[in-house]
Amino acid sequence: MPATRDDLLALAERALELAEEGEAQATAWWERQHSSGPAGAVTSEAVSVEVAVVRDGRVGLATTTDVDEDGLARVATGAGRMAARGQEATGSLPEP
Repeated sequence: MPATRDDLLALAERALELAEEGEAQATAWWERQHSSGPAGAVTSEAVSVEVAVVRDGRVGLATTTDVDEDGLARVATGAGRMAARGQEATGSLPEP
Protein backbone atom coordinates (compact mmCIF):
# COMPACT_ATOMS: atom_id res chain seq x y z
CA MET A 1 0.00 0.00 0.00
CA PRO A 2 1.38 3.44 -0.90
CA ALA A 3 2.55 5.75 1.86
CA THR A 4 0.11 8.55 2.55
CA ARG A 5 0.94 12.22 2.16
CA ASP A 6 0.84 12.57 5.95
CA ASP A 7 3.26 9.64 6.36
CA LEU A 8 5.70 11.22 3.92
CA LEU A 9 5.46 14.64 5.56
CA ALA A 10 6.08 13.08 8.97
CA LEU A 11 9.20 11.30 7.69
CA ALA A 12 10.56 14.49 6.14
CA GLU A 13 9.86 16.48 9.30
CA ARG A 14 11.58 13.88 11.47
CA ALA A 15 14.64 13.87 9.20
CA LEU A 16 14.78 17.67 9.49
CA GLU A 17 14.67 17.44 13.28
CA LEU A 18 17.69 15.13 13.16
CA ALA A 19 19.78 17.44 10.96
CA GLU A 20 22.08 18.94 13.56
CA GLU A 21 23.75 21.99 12.05
CA GLY A 22 23.21 24.31 9.13
CA GLU A 23 20.21 24.85 6.95
CA ALA A 24 18.43 21.65 5.91
CA GLN A 25 15.73 20.42 3.55
CA ALA A 26 14.18 16.96 3.55
CA THR A 27 12.09 15.32 0.85
CA ALA A 28 10.25 12.01 1.24
CA TRP A 29 8.56 10.10 -1.55
CA TRP A 30 6.96 6.79 -2.35
CA GLU A 31 7.49 5.06 -5.66
CA ARG A 32 6.40 1.90 -7.41
CA GLN A 33 8.55 0.36 -10.12
CA HIS A 34 7.49 -2.22 -12.67
CA SER A 35 9.90 -4.29 -14.70
CA SER A 36 9.52 -7.34 -16.85
CA GLY A 37 11.82 -9.93 -18.27
CA PRO A 38 11.91 -13.56 -19.33
CA ALA A 39 10.98 -14.68 -15.80
CA GLY A 40 7.90 -12.45 -15.70
CA ALA A 41 6.90 -9.09 -14.30
CA VAL A 42 8.18 -7.70 -11.02
CA THR A 43 6.69 -4.84 -9.02
CA SER A 44 8.55 -3.18 -6.19
CA GLU A 45 7.65 -0.31 -3.89
CA ALA A 46 9.86 1.90 -1.75
CA VAL A 47 9.76 4.98 0.44
CA SER A 48 12.85 7.17 0.21
CA VAL A 49 14.04 10.20 2.17
CA GLU A 50 16.60 12.68 0.87
CA VAL A 51 18.25 15.30 3.10
CA ALA A 52 20.17 18.32 1.83
CA VAL A 53 22.26 20.36 4.26
CA VAL A 54 23.90 23.72 3.57
CA ARG A 55 26.64 24.46 6.08
CA ASP A 56 29.39 27.07 5.84
CA GLY A 57 28.49 27.71 2.20
CA ARG A 58 28.75 24.06 1.14
CA VAL A 59 26.11 21.47 0.26
CA GLY A 60 25.76 17.87 1.40
CA LEU A 61 23.14 15.47 0.10
CA ALA A 62 22.21 11.95 1.27
CA THR A 63 19.36 9.58 0.44
CA THR A 64 18.02 6.45 2.13
CA THR A 65 15.26 3.88 1.87
CA ASP A 66 15.91 2.90 5.51
CA VAL A 67 13.20 5.11 7.02
CA ASP A 68 13.14 3.93 10.62
CA GLU A 69 14.51 6.21 13.35
CA ASP A 70 18.10 4.96 12.94
CA GLY A 71 17.97 5.30 9.15
CA LEU A 72 16.66 8.86 9.35
CA ALA A 73 19.38 9.76 11.85
CA ARG A 74 22.05 8.27 9.55
CA VAL A 75 20.81 10.13 6.47
CA ALA A 76 20.61 13.46 8.34
CA THR A 77 24.08 12.99 9.84
CA GLY A 78 25.47 11.83 6.50
CA ALA A 79 24.19 14.90 4.68
CA GLY A 80 25.82 17.10 7.33
CA ARG A 81 29.13 15.27 6.94
CA MET A 82 28.96 15.56 3.17
CA ALA A 83 28.42 19.32 3.51
CA ALA A 84 31.82 19.64 5.19
CA ARG A 85 33.48 18.86 1.85
CA GLY A 86 30.60 19.37 -0.56
CA GLN A 87 30.22 21.67 -3.49
CA GLU A 88 29.81 25.37 -2.90
CA ALA A 89 26.19 26.43 -2.54
CA THR A 90 24.92 28.88 -5.15
CA GLY A 91 22.05 30.07 -2.98
CA SER A 92 19.93 29.15 -0.01
CA LEU A 93 17.34 26.41 0.28
CA PRO A 94 13.75 27.30 -0.65
CA GLU A 95 11.11 28.05 1.97
CA PRO A 96 8.92 25.05 2.95
